[in-house]
Amino acid sequence: MLFEQFVQFLPTEGIKIVLVLFLSFLVGLEREEHKVSDSHYSFGGVRTFPLIGLIGYSIALLAGKQLLAEILGFLVVGPCEPLGYVDALAALSSLERMRKELGTHINLYRLALVMWSIVSREELEKYNAGHSVSDFEYSLVSEFLR
Repeated sequence: MLFEQFVQFLPTEGIKIVLVLFLSFLVGLEREEHKVSDSHYSFGGVRTFPLIGLIGYSIALLAGKQLLAEILGFLVVGPCEPLGYVDALAALSSLERMRKELGTHINLYRLALVMWSIVSREELEKYNAGHSVSDFEYSLVSEFLR
């Protein structure tokens, strides 16, 4: 009885926000558990995931039925990974720098995890030479090279 009164008191959007925060908190809690048991870097926790969930919900709410706004929001919310590159060479060059600084757990996505080769080593060498990239460790991105 008390729960039904509480639900009637809250607006529909308020219930959705509470649900997003709760589910995001559960994901963050699971990630916190992995931080304790894993020796490598793990992104986010009980504070980060609810914030990301709230940002995602806000973007979806503001976008309405416009898919472009959600896609742009997804690109903005995920700056830690080289996501959204049109140029595969630029993506690999950035990925190598990120892996050098943050570790080899950083992956390459193109709205889905990339698990295959996308450019040849020669193309990447030419790109790096043209962009004054030195000390490039090709072994850090070897799974993406043909």
